[in-house]
Amino acid sequence: MVMERDDDDRLRDLIEQAQCMVARVQQATDELLTAAKAVQQQPLLGVRWRGPYESGERYELGDVVTSVSASAWLYLGAPGRADPPPGPAWRLMLKGARRGRDGRPGPRGERGDKGERGDVGPLGVGVLDAFLEGGELVLVMTDQSERRLPLY
Repeated sequence: MVMERDDDDRLRDLIEQAQCMVARVQQATDELLTAAKAVQQQPLLGVRWRGPYESGERYELGDVVTSVSASAWLYLGAPGRADPPPGPAWRLMLKGARRGRDGRPGPRGERGDKGERGDVGPLGVGVLDAFLEGGELVLVMTDQSERRLPLY
């Protein structure tokens, strides 16, 4: 007799759990149907790329801007001037990234072909003549200048 009651209690618990599951599935189905009807009633949203956000500009539904963090934001507010993203009228479309660390250097490349010979450069200044004068060494340069070096 005790066994029959335990079996009956277990059966009632299983039936109750099954009814709860059915109720949850029905609720989820209703929510999906409601969402599907709402989507069907919405016009298709086209987007228009506007570039970086600019203060004082007018924005309309579907405008997309970038922010300082390089994120892309979709404007869903009423036409007019808008506070910068993020904000209540903006939805994040693409999260910007920070610059990562540079990777390890790759292997050294092969030596390239020898380049062509360059043009002849200007003549440098050289010594044309040298002589002693009054305790100095006088150098006469090819550009006709003189350099005097005292002798100690």
